[in-house]
Amino acid sequence: MDYLIYYLPFYINALELIAIIIGFVHYHKYKHTLLKYFLWFLCYGFLSEMLGFLVSYFFKQNNVIIFNIYTLVQYEFFLWLFYKHFKTVQYKILTKSIGLFTGFSFIINSIFFQDIFTTFQSYSLLLGGFFLIITIILFFTELLNSDVILMVKNLLIFWVAVGILLFQLGLIPVFIATKYINYSNGNTYGYILLILNFITSLCYSLGFIWTKKNLNY
Repeated sequence: MDYLIYYLPFYINALELIAIIIGFVHYHKYKHTLLKYFLWFLCYGFLSEMLGFLVSYFFKQNNVIIFNIYTLVQYEFFLWLFYKHFKTVQYKILTKSIGLFTGFSFIINSIFFQDIFTTFQSYSLLLGGFFLIITIILFFTELLNSDVILMVKNLLIFWVAVGILLFQLGLIPVFIATKYINYSNGNTYGYILLILNFITSLCYSLGFIWTKKNLNY
């Protein structure tokens, strides 16, 4: 038995919990900004993971609806977060349109293709990830031309964007390989997923630690 893979949910939850604790320790530095909702979103994600584990391991029930709902909430939340941070009107309009389309496509997928109660919404995962990558690239483009470019290390939203981007860039190709190209090495997928979660949690933690109270974007 590969114990790393067997206990993978625990390791991922531990990484998420560490980032959350660090977020609360430094909460006073960003509680006056929209990023306060980011911390509560992390809490929601952690609780969803725990609930999914309890439903699956202890009650032996299908937990897919928990993660399907989380998938939708995750993408809609991050699209909203970047929409609120964009200064460029065209980017705001595009992000809002993407958010509406993502929600609509999730509903269509649930009704006609992948039942939300029984099947993991892999199409929605890939589509949402693709749109989120585009949104973050636009955000970095705007940030590059802003006055705070030399202080990005101290911007929490920058580290949030880096963490999400790295996670999505790593997850999407691996997910496609294991799901649609008959590459079924579950151990490899598990290891990569753990590494991606470590990198993402590290980015979030650095953002919480290095963010400055009076520096906003």
